[in-house]
Amino acid sequence: MMDFLARYAFDFRQVEKQMPTGKSMATVFGSARVNEGTYDYENAYAIGRELALHGYSVVTGGGKGIMEAANKGAFETANSNAESIGICLKQYKEQEPNKFLDIEIQSEVLEVRKHFLIYSSRLLIAMPGGFGTLDELSEVLALKRKGLLKETKLILMHREFWSSIDKWMEECLGLNYLSPHERSNMLTILDTPSEIKGYL
Repeated sequence: MMDFLARYAFDFRQVEKQMPTGKSMATVFGSARVNEGTYDYENAYAIGRELALHGYSVVTGGGKGIMEAANKGAFETANSNAESIGICLKQYKEQEPNKFLDIEIQSEVLEVRKHFLIYSSRLLIAMPGGFGTLDELSEVLALKRKGLLKETKLILMHREFWSSIDKWMEECLGLNYLSPHERSNMLTILDTPSEIKGYL
């Protein structure tokens, strides 16, 4: 345990030193297994571009798929006020950083990486993904439920994909596991990148 805490503290300081300050940032979560040319890849690219055009630096896990697409959208916009940032997991050998990063940050501890992906931004966008995306989304929802991310907006992109989450939250509301206030303020589900403009 002490060894983990020491590694966590060291890694936290290293990542913190490299994170830019004084910028508006938005984090995009999503699958690394989405290929260029697919609906979700192109949507992520458009979202990254839209965010950068509005002066938001785009933060991702720095990998392929949706992460690459969002970084690419921001990177190719070339807005000097908006950077493309990837917080990559060094121990994850299967996934090399994508090539559309202005700032590449290497983290050695998964929990540290997740902390900065969540807490560095005031806008969190979850796109379709697997267990990793679900893990990140679950943590964000738990933190919002506890009132620890009051100023952070959470948007889920691709209504059809997230319909089961929406249905589950309705069931939780009916069982009093969620209050009406929590249900209405926890997250927003959108379909198109242009809809994000109203939340910037």
